[in-house]
Amino acid sequence: MLQVTDVRQTRVFKDAHAEGRGEGREEGRERERVNVARKLLEQGLSVAAIADATGLTQAQIRKLDKKPRK
Repeated sequence: MLQVTDVRQTRVFKDAHAEGRGEGREEGRERERVNVARKLLEQGLSVAAIADATGLTQAQIRKLDKKPRK
């Protein structure tokens, strides 16, 4: 019978774990870009300038401008 420690040594587990970590990092980067875009909107920067600075699309930024801020 496989033990938990045995499962963690399998290539499938390691690959899945690495993929999950990568996805988590990307989600964190996306949240950070959104937070920066919101701050720039508050400062009155243009949607085009914010898109250029953050890598978000202008449509994404326009949606942020319409959402209530927390």
